[in-house]
Amino acid sequence: MTLPEDIITTIEQTFASDADKNYVTEKMCSLFTASLNVGPAQLARCILCLANGKVEIVEEIFASGFYGDPRDLIVQAMEKSDHKINWGL
Repeated sequence: MTLPEDIITTIEQTFASDADKNYVTEKMCSLFTASLNVGPAQLARCILCLANGKVEIVEEIFASGFYGDPRDLIVQAMEKSDHKINWGL
């Protein structure tokens, strides 16, 4: 699976180590085969927004089942960005 270019760029620019970049890339790719109630690219972008380069937050998000509902995660990302992103629309 090839991720959209903006997601790849965000991973490359925000995660420090190659190991972290590889891990996050794998996790984002897994979204495209998961059963979700939101778009996988939309969710990946929101996860990256919330994680802000911290692999621990990516791990937490996946371990929590996207905080219970991917739509809630999208709302959190929109709030964090001061509603400058429209990924929830």
